[in-house]
Amino acid sequence: WQQINAPEYSGGTRDASGAFQYTLGRLSFGIFQPKDLMCTLGPILNPLKESAVAGVIEYEIEIPFSIERDNGPSLSAEIINFATCAVETDTRLSVSFSGGVMRPAEGSDRPVWREVFGPTLAAKPGKRVRVMNWLLRGLLGLIKPSQLGDDDAMSYQMTKAPKGHLDVLYLDDE
Repeated sequence: WQQINAPEYSGGTRDASGAFQYTLGRLSFGIFQPKDLMCTLGPILNPLKESAVAGVIEYEIEIPFSIERDNGPSLSAEIINFATCAVETDTRLSVSFSGGVMRPAEGSDRPVWREVFGPTLAAKPGKRVRVMNWLLRGLLGLIKPSQLGDDDAMSYQMTKAPKGHLDVLYLDDE
């Protein structure tokens, strides 16, 4: 399905067309860097797929966006977050997130993509960031991206995924 409302995180703005804008740090909960890049969100999709495990649904959150750059054309990209769902009741699903990927969209300028993201992945993080990464790895099993893949994608994993729920609102009378 397609979300009819965009996520409203604090610190966001809207562009002239009304599209939501967030920094990459806010949009990705600090997982992807550089955190200060301004991103304009497109329509968010939530495809569901049948899982090989009985009673479990594979769930993705696909967030297309464009990265606004001061010194050049914008870059098109997408973040895909991976999760699984299981039915709890007729109106509630349990959700467990396991990781995700950020990658350039089809037709994006790959050399510019590497120029923007390569140096931040290669840079040694400061002490505060290293401590935070250590805590998140211990609490959530969070493994942040450390390099660009062959397809220029950056992936993260959560081996101790937080669990939440998704309430389903039916609009018909039944």
